[in-house]
Amino acid sequence: MSLAATALTSQVYESYYLVPGTLSLGYSGGVLVSDAQPFLDNLENLRVVSSVALEYVQDHRDEFAKSATGVHARRAEKVIHQLRVVIGELEKEFAVLEYLLGESSPSVPRADT
Repeated sequence: MSLAATALTSQVYESYYLVPGTLSLGYSGGVLVSDAQPFLDNLENLRVVSSVALEYVQDHRDEFAKSATGVHARRAEKVIHQLRVVIGELEKEFAVLEYLLGESSPSVPRADT
């Protein structure tokens, strides 16, 4: 992960955290019940960091495959597996969120329609 992406991720985690058992975000020890902006900000940060990472992989994949040692290849395989697990969990969370959004506001038009 690049230095900028690491700093961005650290900033996000320092500012907001999920309060267990609730759908609200905690901030500096308090609970923000009606403020959805931090959640949207975190989704946008995830999109940006993911886009940067994808671009880097696309630009450097072939070079890595040519120059990687066996140790590098095994490490890459391990990280790829871990990423696939995280991606699977994100997909589940997105599906639940989309379902909950559909339940809570059926009259609001969806962005994909």
